[in-house]
Amino acid sequence: MAPTRPDSGSQPTGEDLRAAVDAVLSGEAPTNEQHPSIGCNIKWIAGQEPDYFG
Repeated sequence: MAPTRPDSGSQPTGEDLRAAVDAVLSGEAPTNEQHPSIGCNIKWIAGQEPDYFG
């Protein structure tokens, strides 16, 4: 899925959320693939921040 960042030209579809819910409902684990957020204020617990957060 293309990122829905400002000026990307993409619109959110909910596809990732839908796929995660479908996986859980069918007894499977959702994908671990995630994309870093931009433009929001995420607070990470010290020592538990993702590798890309520097």
